[in-house]
Amino acid sequence: MSGCGGSGLSASSTCSQFMNASAQDQEAIVSKLAGQYQKPDYATPLGEPEVPYFCASNPNVTLGQFFAEASD
Repeated sequence: MSGCGGSGLSASSTCSQFMNASAQDQEAIVSKLAGQYQKPDYATPLGEPEVPYFCASNPNVTLGQFFAEASD
């Protein structure tokens, strides 16, 4: 497992890739993209489950598409 190098997840990662990542990596990319797309609610304990919930049904959507279209 890599240290501070990150998971390799990014806005262009698919939901399928997100779902196969570790919980730590999922949390890190959600926090990063929530800030990048100005959707701070998704970086909270209540908002974080929204991403895997959506991704479970939409494996081919990218994380960037999710955050771009997500409502606050």
